[in-house]
Amino acid sequence: MEPLSQPEAPLHPARRPVLYPDRYAWYVLASSIDIMMTVTVLVHLGFGEVNTFARWSIDRFGTWGLIGLKFASVIVVVFICEFVGRRHPRLGGRIATLAIALSLFPVLAAIVQILFLLMGGSFEGWEKSPHG
Repeated sequence: MEPLSQPEAPLHPARRPVLYPDRYAWYVLASSIDIMMTVTVLVHLGFGEVNTFARWSIDRFGTWGLIGLKFASVIVVVFICEFVGRRHPRLGGRIATLAIALSLFPVLAAIVQILFLLMGGSFEGWEKSPHG
């Protein structure tokens, strides 16, 4: 009969390969949905991007510029969470959670715009793209 194995103790934060893998997965999902909703609002509804840096990136590189910018920001945020989290684990986790929440704001704004349009609302006064 084999002896019962002891469950492994959780690794100290400094020794874990990645500190917040679940939060990072949610952050990538929220960022991906942000890209999809942004493209929907820009391309299908003809609105303009309000973020100046994102607008510049889209104007220069199209949708790929938007994707590249978003995922470059994901890499920066994950790096910050890992850097801070190795020194202050709770703060790193809070930053990761905040990143998820902030990524959902543009998604919610796009959903509101789409619902407003579906309910027969007028977009007068909202920023329209010069291309749309």
